[in-house]
Amino acid sequence: GSGKARNYGISKATGEYIAFLDADDSFLDKVALEKMYMFGHKEDANIVCGNLLRIRQDRSIEKGYDPKGARFSYFIQKDILEPVEYGIPWGFYKNIYKRSFLTENGIEFPDLIRGQDPIFLANVLTKVDKIYVMNTNLYGYNHSVSGGVNIKLNTYDKKYAYIQHFKDTLDILIEAGFESPVHEYKKEFINYLKFQDNLEDEDLHEIIPTVFGDINEYFQ
Repeated sequence: GSGKARNYGISKATGEYIAFLDADDSFLDKVALEKMYMFGHKEDANIVCGNLLRIRQDRSIEKGYDPKGARFSYFIQKDILEPVEYGIPWGFYKNIYKRSFLTENGIEFPDLIRGQDPIFLANVLTKVDKIYVMNTNLYGYNHSVSGGVNIKLNTYDKKYAYIQHFKDTLDILIEAGFESPVHEYKKEFINYLKFQDNLEDEDLHEIIPTVFGDINEYFQ
């Protein structure tokens, strides 16, 4: 999984802040990182969040996508928010992180082949006092090559890792008392299970009780 590569990058980084860029994505504005760094450095921020837009394979902006309607993909101005306001811990790559904050808190990506990102960001959000956001278009997410979640979860091991990530993320959020994100992420989990191909998936029927144990501790 990509988590190991990212952890290696964190261990070798020497800068004040760390940014992440997947191979099929792009940074949209050549000065976005500089603007986010200057804001973060001035405020001594552990996390600074920018905007995410969708791009096509030719790196052009995807038309018809409304970032303002997406959850925490777009900010209209500089602001300081409570971490719980971020919601579901998605889109870690549109943020920059103070390197010392990550290393001092032992925050890294889990050794999973799927679902590493929400666990990483959940650990960040539950350990910071506040999040700093600004209206700069940092990240171009290549949605056209991502495919549906079931296309990527095409083996037993990948399904297992994906279910594991739901439990691990929920455990982090529950322990921190992030009630609203917990509720929203439970809904995401249920929606995944309700996909037509998943309703009768024997792998999932075996994996879920193995990972969660007593499912009633998490879901009514």
